[in-house]
Amino acid sequence: MIVGRWGQHALLAKPLSSLATLLHVTGNETATAWALAQRAYRIRLRAFGDAHPEVADSASTLGVLHLAAGNVERALEWHRQAHSVWSAVYGPNHPQVRVSVSPRVAHQQALHCIRSMPHAEG
Repeated sequence: MIVGRWGQHALLAKPLSSLATLLHVTGNETATAWALAQRAYRIRLRAFGDAHPEVADSASTLGVLHLAAGNVERALEWHRQAHSVWSAVYGPNHPQVRVSVSPRVAHQQALHCIRSMPHAEG
């Protein structure tokens, strides 16, 4: 286990986030993936503030994890946060911003489908 100041260093956030994504994609260690993604987000937030692209990257990762867990509304919140930061930093025509619109639209469509299912309450 990493201890001391390196345990919260901004350079540690990227590998933590990458490992969280890998664990999610492979379907292994879901709880560990959540913990790593949240830790990466907190480290980046503390290091850079809430309007930084790396914080947006972590927010997007958390959005993906929430969507995979069926938490569509919470996923949308995280993706909106990421999209907002990327738009402010890069401008509307940057590839990162254009790509970030697609998950948001997909989540909105998923939410619509879930709400229209006969067993869905809302």
